[in-house]
Amino acid sequence: MKAVVHKSFRDAVFALGLLDDDKEYINEIKDANFWCSAKYVRRLFVIMLLSESLTKPEMVWDETWKILSEDIERKKRKEWKRPGLSIQYIYLII
Repeated sequence: MKAVVHKSFRDAVFALGLLDDDKEYINEIKDANFWCSAKYVRRLFVIMLLSESLTKPEMVWDETWKILSEDIERKKRKEWKRPGLSIQYIYLII
């Protein structure tokens, strides 16, 4: 059996399946998106971050960043009068 070395204790415990995979948090953000404003959904994400309840916050971000930033894209399209503006372009100029 070959040994696997992880970068951190948390990564090792996560790989062993001893920590949650944060899917419940991802699902909660996706569910909240249907009945809450984008501002509220971002606040929910911040509360999750501050409570340190996320095992892998970067994974939650990777799965939900479009939901968390969709109103920013819409606002910038309107502000700059560019209906085809994409969030990737906004990242380049900020």
